[in-house]
Order: sequence, then structure tokens, then C-alpha cells
Amino acid sequence: MTKTQPEHTKKVQKNTPLNTTRYHGFYLTMLILSTIGTTLGVIGLWGIIDTIEMFDRSPVYAVFSLINVLVVLPIAIWALILLWFKHPLGIWLKLSTYGASIICAIGLLLSASPIITFLSSEAITQVRTSSDQALNNSFIESITTIALYGGLVLSIVISIMFGLLWYFAWKKQSKADSE
Repeated sequence: MTKTQPEHTKKVQKNTPLNTTRYHGFYLTMLILSTIGTTLGVIGLWGIIDTIEMFDRSPVYAVFSLINVLVVLPIAIWALILLWFKHPLGIWLKLSTYGASIICAIGLLLSASPIITFLSSEAITQVRTSSDQALNNSFIESITTIALYGGLVLSIVISIMFGLLWYFAWKKQSKADSE
């Protein structure tokens, strides 16, 4: 004798919010992009030694850099794994990693001047030893400043944009799973 489940039970089991058998296109795109982005973020682990060497130049800058790589990145990896399984904790962790990245980028922006001075002097030394061209020191300092601050501002914009995209992708996926 086999037990049969009531019809309403079958429907509830089939359409649970954590239905991992199908992904909405937008959600799947975000999963793929985040997997690529997180994988590229792991490359930042190679720069830990350089970051530790920056402690004597700007301790605050080094701390924010290390937090971004050693704390935010592992949480982002965990969030991504949970998002592949459509676990609700995944979206909250993912959004919180974007928030933490924004806070770290702001901290890096506010503490970057000693690093810019160091990088500018290194660039000036490199240009003088490897090139016969006479480049103005202020030009090299300007390029270094624009590159560092521009990169940090761009990371803030990207974090905001991807945070919003993830929020909307989660909403679309939840709606698709409930149907």
C-alpha cells in the first residue's frame, strides 16, 4: 500500500522559494558575473605582502585593505555559495559585503595620501631610470592621484550598482519560484 500525498502538499513542495532546479535568467546572469568577480577578487590575495608592507606608510590604509581582502572576500565567497543554493541568507550576506566594500573604499579614500606620495615617488624614480624623456614630476603625481582615487570611486560605484542588481535579481527569482 502506497501513501499518496494530498494535492495541496504536492504543490507546496514543488514551488518552495528555495527551488534550486531552475534559475531566472537575470538571477543566473548575476550568479555568473559574481562568480567571475569573486574569482578575480581572489587574485587580491597575492597583494597581501605588499599591503602589510604599507603599514609603516599608512596603517589605516593597510587595515582597510586587509579587511577588504581577508574579511569581505571570504564572506562574499560564502554568500555566493548560498546564492547558488538560493538560500535567503546569501542575499543578505552579499548585500552586506557590498556595504562593507563601500565602507572600506571610503576608508581607503580618506587615508590614501601617504600611499599616493609613496607611489608617486616610486613612479618618478622608475621614469627617471628607465626613460630618457623628461616628464614633469607634477604630471606623474597627478596621474598617480587620479588612478588611485579614480579606482576607489569606481569601486564604490560598482558596489552600489551590483548591490542594486543583486537586490532586484533576488526579487525576480523569489517571484519566479513562488509561481
